[in-house]
Amino acid sequence: IRCKNPRLCSSRGVKVVLTDNNSNKETGWVLSNKAFMAMSRPGMGLELKKLGIVDIEFK
Repeated sequence: IRCKNPRLCSSRGVKVVLTDNNSNKETGWVLSNKAFMAMSRPGMGLELKKLGIVDIEFK
């Protein structure tokens, strides 16, 4: 999974394990803080975390 904001997000993405289904219609994935921060570019983790919801892509 990786976020699509090129200023804040690494192009590498992060591997995650899906453990539950989220019934909220606003978000498709709920990530741990560790996984959320791991998607960021170096030094941008806190700024990415402040957004709370980001566009992502996954395969």
